[in-house]
Amino acid sequence: ILDNNQDNKDILDNKNILDNQDNKDILDNKDNNKNILDNNKDISDNKNHTTNNNNNNNVTVSLIYDGSHNSCRVEEYIINGINKEVLVYRKGVSYGLEVGNKKLCEEYKNIGQPIMVGGSMGTYSYIVCIGNKGVFNSCCHGSGRLLSRKEGLKRYEGEGVVKEMERKNIVLRCSSVKGVGEEADGCYKDVVGVVEYSDRMGLTRRLCRLKPLIVIKGIVSNKDELV
Repeated sequence: ILDNNQDNKDILDNKNILDNQDNKDILDNKDNNKNILDNNKDISDNKNHTTNNNNNNNVTVSLIYDGSHNSCRVEEYIINGINKEVLVYRKGVSYGLEVGNKKLCEEYKNIGQPIMVGGSMGTYSYIVCIGNKGVFNSCCHGSGRLLSRKEGLKRYEGEGVVKEMERKNIVLRCSSVKGVGEEADGCYKDVVGVVEYSDRMGLTRRLCRLKPLIVIKGIVSNKDELV
């Protein structure tokens, strides 16, 4: 892609992207960057979230993993034999470090940085790491939607989705039964196929498969409609 597509090469070679004063001001603005980091830290530090189950007993859920859906980072890569600093924008794509990367902690140096690849509410999810053909240290973020949220609500009735979750012995907590339809399993691609294909292409390497036990959709409070 980089060798054959002149447009892509021009973009990567265009120093104006990084030299542009507006972009430089954004990257160099320590106050703005500090505010962003502080806000993210506040969110990350709030690791315990409490909700209520049907018996009105408090249930504490601890955050053990968090990943950005959209991000933009300044990173260094060797492109056409030249070490370059580029802005990498990831939309619905996860960032991870490959096996042996010097930035990894000792625990992950031999397996790579663990990355979550989510399925739908009622299907498997995976923990993977970057494969041997990692593209800008990136991999799939999830299985990906087949239907828009609007189409999902038209096609899947909330109560039916709730019953299907019960049949699979998956506990569901949500703020709206009607809104559950937009997250029905049929709204998403087959995560097993997505991850297997990604593995075959060398983009990821599977570490383990996860089965859902509890699903929380939306912000659940005492006033919300609990399933």
